[in-house]
Amino acid sequence: MRIRWTPAAAADLEHISNYLKDRHPRYRQPTMRKLYAAICSLKQWPNRGPVGREDGTRELVSTPTLYRGVSSEGTEH
Repeated sequence: MRIRWTPAAAADLEHISNYLKDRHPRYRQPTMRKLYAAICSLKQWPNRGPVGREDGTRELVSTPTLYRGVSSEGTEH
């Protein structure tokens, strides 16, 4: 499985990083690592997480940030 970040997802992740850098700098690095590791775990476990709100997707919620990663199995181009 290949992980493809949509522009919106990448922007959300950057926003979270910037927010933490400004308001909670000591939590920035461990939080970002946890979020990134959770999304990358989909390579090994693509069906991880409950069925998503949109057809054909699954959702992976990372606590305590409540960041919701949405995955789908699609064809690669």
